[in-house]
This record gives sequence, structure tokens and C-alpha cells, in this order.
Amino acid sequence: MIEVENLRIAHDGRAVVDGVSFKVEGGACLGLVGESGSGKSTILRALAGLNREWSGAMRLDGAALGPVRTPGFHRRVQMVFQEPLAALHPRQNVARQLAEPRLIQRLEPRDPVPALAEVGLGPELLGRYPHQISGGQRQRVCIARALMLDPEVLLLDEPTAALDAVVERHVLDLLARLRTERGLTMILVSHSLKTVRRMAGRVAVLDGGRIVETPTVADLDAARHPVTRRMVEAAIGYRRAA
Repeated sequence: MIEVENLRIAHDGRAVVDGVSFKVEGGACLGLVGESGSGKSTILRALAGLNREWSGAMRLDGAALGPVRTPGFHRRVQMVFQEPLAALHPRQNVARQLAEPRLIQRLEPRDPVPALAEVGLGPELLGRYPHQISGGQRQRVCIARALMLDPEVLLLDEPTAALDAVVERHVLDLLARLRTERGLTMILVSHSLKTVRRMAGRVAVLDGGRIVETPTVADLDAARHPVTRRMVEAAIGYRRAA
């Protein structure tokens, strides 16, 4: 479903993503992990069409993607951002937020209540504004908004980073269920292997803008690269004594 080949992105003449290649099969979830500044979110933004300054090749279901994306692309590919309060319009209620994607795409309006129900929220939220609901509810609204276009791909940029541990678990369980029920293809960006283990089948580990290894989730504990080892130890919560 998604192919990235020799992707390079530079800022101020410096390569922040350098020669990245990977594939994601339809219905699968790939985790993009790495330490801060490794290029994870930069890759995701380029895939979503938010960054047009890149070289290399990107394909969706075999079709080449250019720097400028079509409305049809955005119907098929949606992104969920790290900070839901920043992703939602502060002066629009939930009903308006959910209606907006279909308005932009000039599609027939759709009842938002089933979309809210699908992410575990009730219709009483429709008249509320982002500051009137909790962080977990806001992120579920963002997910529901993405689903209003019936996308095939969800790009997830640290979608639980702003949530506490209990709410994070609920949101990740929700995303896993949606992937199964809808057959969604997902790329999950995270700095936490604990988060990625709950969602992904394979992990691409980034260091300095390059992919250094791509273990399966089952093979993470045996990974050899120092960056992966540090992340595994951080997920365990301690470093073993020599």
C-alpha cells in the first residue's frame, strides 16, 4: 500500500532524512521509532503532503506521489497529530469539526453520531468545544474526524504522547480495533517502544535521518543497533548491570 524509496529531506542545506526506504503492506502497521530529531515526524509529514520539499520516490497502492497531492489522495490518506488541542479549531464545536472534512471534499454530509460511537463517544459531545472536553476525548474526536472520509491509510504522529498512561492504552486499543475492523494501513510514529509494541508488526528504527534496522516487534529484544538497545532498555525501565 505504501512504498518509500531513497527519501531525502533537507533543512537549511542539511539532510534530516537521508536515503530512507520502506514498504507497508495493506492492512499492516509499521512503527517509525527513534530518538528526538531522528526524522520520524518529518517523514510522516512528507508522506501526508504537508512537506513538498523532498526527493526520492513515494507510492500509494503502486501510484507515484508528487509533491502536490490531489483531493482524492486526502480522501484515502488521513493524519492524526500528536497534540489534539492544537489540531482542533478552538472556535468550532465537535459537530462542525466532524463535518469539515466532507465539506472540504465536497461530499454529501454524514451523520456524525455513528462516527463518535465508533470511537467510544456519545452524541452529547456534538455541541461542545475542544476546551470543554478531556484530552482523551479530543484525540478520539480527531480520530473520528479522520474516519469521516473512510480513508484507507492513517498516519499517526505520536497520537498518544499528550495523554496519560490509562487514556493512552484506551486510544491504542481503539486504533488497533479500527485497523482490524476497517482494514486500515497505518504508520505509527513514536519515541516509545512500549507504544509501538501494542500496534505494529514491524519497526523501522531511525538514527540521524537513516533507518538503521527494521526488526519485527517479536525480534526487538534481540536487536543489535545501539539506538534500538537504548530504546529497549528504556521501555523495560532499567539498564541491566554488567
